[in-house]
Amino acid sequence: MKEYRIFYFILCFISFVTVFAYQGGLTLVIFITMLLLPLVSFLFLLLSCSMVRVQVKCDENVLRKREYGTLKIEVSNKFLFPVHDLRLYGLFIDVGELKPEKKALLLEVRALGNISFDLPFCFRYRGQYRVGADFFELRDLLGLWTLKRQVDKVFDVIVIPRDLNVLENKEVNEDDTSTASRAMGGFNNSVFSSLREYKSGDTLKQIHWKLSAKQDELISKELEQPLNHSAVVFADFNVGYRDEQTFLSITDAIIETMLSINKLIITENNSVKNFWQDTEKCESLDVADVVNYSRLLYTLSLLPPGGGSSLFSELLHLFLKEAAQEKSVYFILPKITESFIELYKHIGFLSRKNVTLITFAPHKESNSSGSRYGFDSLVDDEHYEYMRDKSGAKVILLEPEELSVMKGKWSHEG
Repeated sequence: MKEYRIFYFILCFISFVTVFAYQGGLTLVIFITMLLLPLVSFLFLLLSCSMVRVQVKCDENVLRKREYGTLKIEVSNKFLFPVHDLRLYGLFIDVGELKPEKKALLLEVRALGNISFDLPFCFRYRGQYRVGADFFELRDLLGLWTLKRQVDKVFDVIVIPRDLNVLENKEVNEDDTSTASRAMGGFNNSVFSSLREYKSGDTLKQIHWKLSAKQDELISKELEQPLNHSAVVFADFNVGYRDEQTFLSITDAIIETMLSINKLIITENNSVKNFWQDTEKCESLDVADVVNYSRLLYTLSLLPPGGGSSLFSELLHLFLKEAAQEKSVYFILPKITESFIELYKHIGFLSRKNVTLITFAPHKESNSSGSRYGFDSLVDDEHYEYMRDKSGAKVILLEPEELSVMKGKWSHEG
């Protein structure tokens, strides 16, 4: 636009000089025309801008991570002349970007016509984002003027964690009349070693419904151990990785693992108490049903990345009050450090059996080899091996993006 204005002032100067040089009627008309052109062009732009309508709709305000949403954009022009160089400014996200950034879409609309298109968006990490159109700009035919018109269609989109079954849930073959003892999940759930006739006092959960239908009589599962009625989850969000993608990936992995454990526990009619720290305070939440689970899901979806390291001791103190011997305990950590091992010994958990320790193996892009991902050296195998061999805990190493098991296993004889 700056170039257009310079060019216009040069023409005005030339026409002004010719008026005094030739003193003719034609040169005077040209000079007056040059002076009036900006005003005419501005009025034309003003009228054109008033005839443009921009509508933006967002089909989803709550999305799962990595799911696609859509911005539906429609631009209509009611003017008798086409609209060129319409710039629609807003917050848009491209493939590979972590969050929406301010961008401009360059559009053209024919006279008395409209255009409509869908603009997909997808987020790699959970959180709250803003997407949509803020305003549009139009320029006049001479390139001298610019008018802005507000659209104000920016939407808040909440991206919730994925619903993953992190725990390997090995189900019993329903067609077998006798089975070996098998684990029903990644924690100390009830397992059964045999089948028997129904006895008064057996719970509905103990009845083998499919086999009972075949035998035309009630068959119960013989429980090997009592039902575990509660568990405690300790999640440490003090990630400590400098790379932004690794930082966000590990934070989301902790949350998705935490939610997966909660979901599986409450489906077994048990309860779980969760402990975590955000950037300002320690938090805890009891989850025993779907309502509480939904509350936990919403809270963790909006949790700011990173936890306060200064709150770790306070959080651990609250956690130990609830971590009674009979409860299943889950530690979800960004990585196993030497300081954590010393703390683990100090609180007397080294010989405890009903503990599951979950940590993560972040990957990094390979810039030289042919493979896409490489194993990150930040994972300390020595600490992992120590906890696996010296403690009574189940120690599991997960890949953070897909939460697949790299080392360890969920279900094993404890």
